[in-house]
Amino acid sequence: MLETIVGILVAAPAALYAYLRTKKGRSKALTWLKRLFNVDVTADDLRASIENLSTALDTQGQSISYLSEQTTFLIEQLTQAKADLEDARKQLKELDALHKENRSLRKKVAELESQVAALEEELARRKKYTPKAKRTDAK
Repeated sequence: MLETIVGILVAAPAALYAYLRTKKGRSKALTWLKRLFNVDVTADDLRASIENLSTALDTQGQSISYLSEQTTFLIEQLTQAKADLEDARKQLKELDALHKENRSLRKKVAELESQVAALEEELARRKKYTPKAKRTDAK
């Protein structure tokens, strides 16, 4: 939609300029100037005004084109930034899930280490008090 509006804004000055260069357009412009500003304009004055207006319109058209390009560029950057943000959110969710899994695994490892320590203590106690362990210690 923005491109359509910009296209119209760029085309309108050219159409106005082309119309003012016609005899009918100059006549209408003279009529408007007489009615609006109470001014009687000669053909040379009108021609000079049209040239000045044309130059100003060309400059404005270039400005509009430049701003349109900048807007398009910024829209593309915004789209890319939104996509990057979405990717970052997905990665954050994955990291959060991994963090939870990591905590769970650490808890399980701690439990297993305590079980291993308890079993090693039990084994040491049993070795100490079994006759077989005493025989092997005596050798």
